Formats: sequence, C-alpha cells, structure tokens
Amino acid sequence: MATLAQENGFELIDIHAICYPLALRGSGQVANLLLMTPFYWSVNDDTRARLATLESLDTEVDVIVHAYRRTATAPATTTPETPREPEPTA
Repeated sequence: MATLAQENGFELIDIHAICYPLALRGSGQVANLLLMTPFYWSVNDDTRARLATLESLDTEVDVIVHAYRRTATAPATTTPETPREPEPTA
C-alpha cells in the first residue's frame, strides 16, 4: 500500500494509535456503523440485514493515524483557471 511518505514533498511527523471500546445502543446504530466501514462492501445482503436488526453491539475502535507535513519541495496547489471567452473569428 502506498503512503504519503513515499511521495515527494511529504514527511511523516507523527503516528497516533487510537484504541477504545465502543458500545452501540439503539435501533439503527449498528447499521450506521457498518455503513461507515469497508466491511460493508464485503458482506452479502443477508449479513447486512442481520446486522441491521441488532439493537446493540460491543466492539472496539482500533486505528492508526499517520500525520504528515508538506515540505517545501511539495508541488504547490493551484486553483483552476477561469474559463475564457472564445476569441472572435473574422
């Protein structure tokens, strides 16, 4: 998997590990979480329907966030040019 560290113009400045328990309670909360994860695309419709009926779920958030800084060698961002009117033809 490519990372920004492999791109010109970015340097890794910190890595944050975030891990905490998550208790979902209430109708639709498990289905909402499923929609926000890549797991949604790998399960079949029956599994999605079964998860959508759950009233609660105890799980864990466990992510790693890489923080990067753009360096002076990074390409500058540009704004799109304003479209110009066509030149009149003779």
